[in-house]
Amino acid sequence: MKKEIAIEYAVKNTIFLYIGNIFVAISNLLISIYIIRKLTIEEFGLYSFILGSFFFVQIFSLSSISTILNRFVPELIERKRYSVLKKLLEYSFLIVFLSLIFIALLFNIFSKQFSTFFKLPDIVNYQGEITFFLFGYIVLLYVRSISSSTLLQKETAIMNITASILRVLVYGVFIFNINLKKIFLIESLTSFFNAFQIYFLVILKFIKRNLNNESKDKIESLKKRIIRYGILSFFNEVGAGMINKSTSYYVISSMSNPVELGKYSFAYKINDLFMKIFPIDQIANVLKPIFFMKYVNKPNDKEYLNRMYIFLYKFFFWVFAFLCFYFISVSDLVIRFVFDPKYIDSKRITDIIFMFTLFNAFQVPLAFVVLSLEKLEINLISKISLVFNVVGSIIVIKYFGIIGVAVILGTSILMKNLIIVVLLRKYIKLSFPLLSLLKTTSISLLLFFVISLVKNLFIFNKTITAYIFIVVTFLLGIFLYYILSRLVNPFEKDEKDIVNSMLKKVKLSFIRL
Repeated sequence: MKKEIAIEYAVKNTIFLYIGNIFVAISNLLISIYIIRKLTIEEFGLYSFILGSFFFVQIFSLSSISTILNRFVPELIERKRYSVLKKLLEYSFLIVFLSLIFIALLFNIFSKQFSTFFKLPDIVNYQGEITFFLFGYIVLLYVRSISSSTLLQKETAIMNITASILRVLVYGVFIFNINLKKIFLIESLTSFFNAFQIYFLVILKFIKRNLNNESKDKIESLKKRIIRYGILSFFNEVGAGMINKSTSYYVISSMSNPVELGKYSFAYKINDLFMKIFPIDQIANVLKPIFFMKYVNKPNDKEYLNRMYIFLYKFFFWVFAFLCFYFISVSDLVIRFVFDPKYIDSKRITDIIFMFTLFNAFQVPLAFVVLSLEKLEINLISKISLVFNVVGSIIVIKYFGIIGVAVILGTSILMKNLIIVVLLRKYIKLSFPLLSLLKTTSISLLLFFVISLVKNLFIFNKTITAYIFIVVTFLLGIFLYYILSRLVNPFEKDEKDIVNSMLKKVKLSFIRL
């Protein structure tokens, strides 16, 4: 894929994804606020625990399959081997479905023991609803992993918007009569609906349309590569699951109480919702197949990988720094007035989680490099940090509570990525943009102090006052951050050219870095 075409794809697909993401994010925000206000802290803790448990189900049933699809679907499309792609999807779905049946049987057989160990006796009351939700949740993730790998973001965005409208309407029907059981059922039905429409109206249609353009070129050692990649991915994802907030849910639930679990879950929920303002996952999903398509044609172009790694590192850190420091400056207002004042005790842990989110800036581009080189054994070795996460969480929760658990988790993620950087040196030398990061940090801190100072001039005794302050300071904060970025200049000239060219293609050429 040529550079100009790659940029065109990246811009067009990111626009469609962002449109869909904005719509989905708004509906998620409204529904999340509604759920948080309606459920007790203990019930919200249980709800978050179930979703966290789904992450581990995802690891054992889907994650390695998803990694295979993300890596090989772009290659098969680039080489026009659509019949092979069709077979890959058929076999992958069969593996996912059989894995789900096995896990669901285990859950239903041992649900009582499971609920007793984690001090959540109410789990047995929702056994059927949780099982149904599990299938809908995983099937939707499976379908989305395919659509993101095929660069069908426009069509997928439309499907996501349709499903979001249905989801909001169904919640609206039960707005005055909602409970946890109904929430599980609503999420199950809307997940299945979205999965089916994406698969049948987007993915299958794409494959059938291109079968006539089938190439007969043979791909060397494809089956062997897929099997090796899948095995390494599985063990890699198992390790990754131990360095995740879901592990923290298990530690807190078994060693603390449902209230603390609810507070911890709330902090991460806010983080997830707020960070979706910028479509980091969507941009990553667009860039990932472009990365691999490019690397198929030039497998030895290590300089390209390093340049893209540095650019993405700087760019993501620049965006994350604004979002994190801005949120911390207004976190008390967001918790009290947007969500629910009963969670105000979660402010400190929420701020800590946002600070550790900055490390995600180099996690995404680093993952691109590892996947492009097909060196998943490096990811596997880096999971040694999971020992620190699990053991550390068990130790610190006795002395520092959920704040200690959050710090240990953030440190474990940083440790994992540093190990990857060190091990990658054998194959590629990645640069570290220290000066750029310092510049970005300085303008972010300045923004934080300005907003905090202005906030102290107001008395927030009405909800509308807090809402206006949050919206106005966010918009003015973006403008101030942009001006400071132009003055301090954390990007190189060629990097600014990339961003400016993308802005030009979306009719925002009047904005230049």
